[in-house]
Amino acid sequence: MKIFSHRAALFVIIALSCLSSPEATASSRERDFAGDFKKELYSHRDNTPRTNARFDAEAWFARREEMVRDSERLQEAYKDCLEKIKTPAEEVTIPVESYEDGSVKASVFAIRAEFFQEEGLVWAEDIVISYFSETGEEIARLDAKSCLVDKNTRSIWAEGFTRVVHGGTTISGDGIYFSLAEEYIIISSNSEISSTDLKLGGIRL
Repeated sequence: MKIFSHRAALFVIIALSCLSSPEATASSRERDFAGDFKKELYSHRDNTPRTNARFDAEAWFARREEMVRDSERLQEAYKDCLEKIKTPAEEVTIPVESYEDGSVKASVFAIRAEFFQEEGLVWAEDIVISYFSETGEEIARLDAKSCLVDKNTRSIWAEGFTRVVHGGTTISGDGIYFSLAEEYIIISSNSEISSTDLKLGGIRL
C-alpha cells in the first residue's frame, strides 16, 4: 500500500510539472508518466475532466512492462528485416488501422517499403505515419527516417530521430515505440515533449 501511494504521488508531481507552463518540457524518464497520467484525468472523446478519476499505479506499471517487451521484440525484428530486404517497393501508402465504417484511422506513407507477409511486418524508409479522425482529418503525424510496422499488433518501432505532432504538442527523440492499439509511446533516448495546447480542469495553460 505504501508503494502504491508513493508511486501515485510521483505521477502527480511529474504530471503537474509538465502541465505547469504553456511551453512544457519533460525528460526521458518523465515522458510517458505525464502523458499517461493526463489520459487518466481526462475522458478520451471530449477532453473533459473525469469526476472520479483514479490512477492505478500497479496496473499502469504492468501495462508499461508489456509495452517495453513489445518494443524490444520489434527492435530485434527490425534488425532481422534489414538483412532480408531485397526489392523494396517505392512510394507506397499502407493502411494500418481502420474505423468500423472502413475509413482509414492510421496509415503509413513511405518512399521505400518491404513487405514480410508471413510475419505481418512492413519495413519502411523515409516515412510519414498519419492518424485520422472519423471525418478524415489528420489529427496526429509521425515523421521518421526508418521504421518497422507490425500490422498484427498495430505497433511500430521507428529507428533514429523521430517526431510526433498532435495538435499543439510535439514529441521527439531517437528510437520511438508507438502502440496504436494502446495509444502508448516509449522514447528510447534524447526525448523532448513540448506543448502549447495543454488544459488542466478545462483551463488552457
